[in-house]
Amino acid sequence: MKRWPAALCAIAIVVAAAACGGSDSKKATPTAGRGAASPAASAAVAKSSGSTTLKLVFLGDMSVPDPDVFYDIEGNTVILSTYEGLLRYKPDSTDFEGVLASSWEVSADGMTYTFKLRPNVKFHDGTAFDSASPGRISRNRI
Repeated sequence: MKRWPAALCAIAIVVAAAACGGSDSKKATPTAGRGAASPAASAAVAKSSGSTTLKLVFLGDMSVPDPDVFYDIEGNTVILSTYEGLLRYKPDSTDFEGVLASSWEVSADGMTYTFKLRPNVKFHDGTAFDSASPGRISRNRI
């Protein structure tokens, strides 16, 4: 009876060793999951290969690519890498600093916020960032 725990332990070691087997691939490439390359390493691989595509490695799929409703680490990483807001928190503070807003005012009743937009900002497609730009779609959701 005392041999069962030792046998089970030996089987577990054999299974674990088999799962850690090598690959017959000659070139290491980043893969998703445990032991995957960091995003910086993935970016370095893409850069060294001449690719213009940034590849990020995550442990799971992001749920929703929406800055208003992301609830996971993967979504947060993508959102923070692709969206820029009017304001952000100052480092190690609860105070705000302007990003796409050069200044802002809050009405006396706290119901109206007026932002002065940073000049000469363009979207990736060349569209000017102004009060008539597609950014209004996000503000209209509020």
